[in-house]
Amino acid sequence: MIRLVLACLFIFSCCLSQAQNRYIRGKAFLLYSTRSAYVVVPTPVNVRYEWSYSDTTLQNLREAGEDTMWYYAFPSTNDGIITCKLFDLATDTLQHEIRFPLKITKSFVNVASLAPLKEECALIYNDNNDCSVNYIDYVELESIRFVNDSCSFGGYQDLTTSGYTTELEMGMNYTITLKPKNVFFDLNGQIATLYYGVWLDYNNDGDFQDPGEFIKYGESNSKEANLLNIQILNNNAFVGPRRLRIAMKGAGGFSTDDVCSVVGNSEEREDYIVTIKPQGSLQGPNLLTPNNDGKNDFLIIKGIDPDQTKTRLLYIYTTQGKLFRSIESYSNDFDGRDEAGHLPPPGTYYYVFINQSRKLSSFYQLEY
Repeated sequence: MIRLVLACLFIFSCCLSQAQNRYIRGKAFLLYSTRSAYVVVPTPVNVRYEWSYSDTTLQNLREAGEDTMWYYAFPSTNDGIITCKLFDLATDTLQHEIRFPLKITKSFVNVASLAPLKEECALIYNDNNDCSVNYIDYVELESIRFVNDSCSFGGYQDLTTSGYTTELEMGMNYTITLKPKNVFFDLNGQIATLYYGVWLDYNNDGDFQDPGEFIKYGESNSKEANLLNIQILNNNAFVGPRRLRIAMKGAGGFSTDDVCSVVGNSEEREDYIVTIKPQGSLQGPNLLTPNNDGKNDFLIIKGIDPDQTKTRLLYIYTTQGKLFRSIESYSNDFDGRDEAGHLPPPGTYYYVFINQSRKLSSFYQLEY
């Protein structure tokens, strides 16, 4: 009870202090050859606005005296700082100076076919939360390696045009590695639990409420969380660019309905664009290191037929040719263990995978 009261007092004080501040709301990542609006909130009255950017090639598209400024980035525009100065209309004295870091994205990401977010999933920000308590500091998923040095006021970042994107193959399993900006300790000196959730708008309808779109949840008591064995659904209707949402919060946990809720203190949502690809030819790894670090933990075979009624047989053999393990209806979840759940000695093992009329024969090196 004491801990809960202290937490509530802390959250209230943070929200109170933030409510008294003015800030700029807008995209933290601006794709070149596009324009975007930036607005001062809460909107003051009886003031004169003076907007500027540290790189003069960023073009302003409205008069500087308004509370909202539209900016246009050219290919030559560099990262910089948007500055808005607020002057008292009567005395012309400076009242506030607000600074907003802006990154210019050079990589083009095709978002034209991405459905716009439905209203209930787009308006998730909270004016009393600027992520100052905590936010997602690092995201890794295949070629996505995003290090976050700040957070957007409101606890939400739309990174679909940021250039941080990757391709995901149907039927494949993936790991998302996440790191929070801060970890906190409870009264027992242990790292407090942080909760994570991942959603994927498979059918591209602008929300995450359809069956199967809540693809992973997890929790962590450390500086790093590995969400393991995230499998992409086998459905050719899902091929193409799709919106991926990642969330973190410091209390409770995530369920399907939490994806579009208003964020609270110590929470954040981030959206990325990923491209779902159909399965290719059968390919398997040559290294297995089942240590739960999110890398080579499972024998992942690429190109498995999406029809789960088709044959999926996996046979594992020792170097002496002895059958070590056989698995029917294989779904990329073998981590090197025998039927009893024990890990064998490190070394070389051979495997044969049969997917209907297709066959893959290879080997893997088991290391710890």
